[in-house]
Amino acid sequence: MTNVSALTSNTNSGTGTLSTIGNANQASESLSGDLDNFLNLLVAQLKNQDPLSPMDSTEFTNQLVQFANVEQNIATNKNLENLLILNNNSLAVGAMTYLDHTIQAESSYLPLQDGYSKFSYYLPSDASKCTITITGLDDKVITTVKGDLTKGRHVLDWDGTDASGKKWEDGSYKIKISANSTDGKEMKDIYTTVFGKVTGVANDGTDVAVSLGKVVISVAKILAVHEDSELENPNKPKEEAGNGETDNTGTGTDTEDNTVAKTEEV
Repeated sequence: MTNVSALTSNTNSGTGTLSTIGNANQASESLSGDLDNFLNLLVAQLKNQDPLSPMDSTEFTNQLVQFANVEQNIATNKNLENLLILNNNSLAVGAMTYLDHTIQAESSYLPLQDGYSKFSYYLPSDASKCTITITGLDDKVITTVKGDLTKGRHVLDWDGTDASGKKWEDGSYKIKISANSTDGKEMKDIYTTVFGKVTGVANDGTDVAVSLGKVVISVAKILAVHEDSELENPNKPKEEAGNGETDNTGTGTDTEDNTVAKTEEV
């Protein structure tokens, strides 16, 4: 199992990290130093107090109680951190079952694998205008198509070809959906999901993620696991059994601007 940081060094990630893990140890070390300083100061004050006017013990007793409370809180946080680590380890073991399987996850990063990609977008209401743009990681536009205007989830695929016919190599790309509602206002609650074959699983103790080629996604973003046929390229020639010949008939797929669109009612 790979480390998340190593896995994401040359990829794009939709993962999040539990950045609070490890903070309890730092807080404990800081409290220990503060408590030592407080006790040294308290001893010095007791040694040098006026015997005829001794120190009021109430104040430093309250301070000791506060230190004890903080120490208990830090111990509780440390136990919670340990539980989070155990939970992440369990998630990592479970995520291993995703290997070589096709998943659907919430993401705006689109994996192009074996020259084929598939994604969906959801419109919360009917739209008067909808534009789908696929860009590189540098935000340069590769291809743009008109999207379905009806409310619901719409599924499309992309074969990695731009408007000029250039074929882009496998990798990570971005999906951008721009839509206006029927009253002309820009839609805000649009989300996208991507399909991809899981090629790796990573756990660095703070997060568990899967890789879809060069796209890394947190397991928390996985929405569904599909049959491998869900990610089959409908335009790819199929080999006939026994003779290795290809058959280009019977795909039943209509293409427009290098996309194939299917609509599912929600």
